[in-house]
Amino acid sequence: MANESSDSLAMELFKQEIMPNAVFNSNIRYFNESEDIENVLADNNSMIALLPTITSNRALRPLGIEKEQGEAAYSPTAENVYFGDYPLSLPFVLAVS
Repeated sequence: MANESSDSLAMELFKQEIMPNAVFNSNIRYFNESEDIENVLADNNSMIALLPTITSNRALRPLGIEKEQGEAAYSPTAENVYFGDYPLSLPFVLAVS
């Protein structure tokens, strides 16, 4: 499940960086609102979801990810994202002219 459309930047980065050889099939559901996906995910313990932010829903727990196989898995805390330990983060640069 994802809260973005199938052609979103987040989904493309997820496909390329996390699952580069995976074939996404028709059982992937896309949602426009994070709240909708969180409600569906909370009711089904065999699903995984890609969310744009850390959830405050206590029924859900973030998935720790390791950078390399055999390394420690890190959860998406502000500290782990800041120090680069959690591998799913996007740097953004703001620019003006």
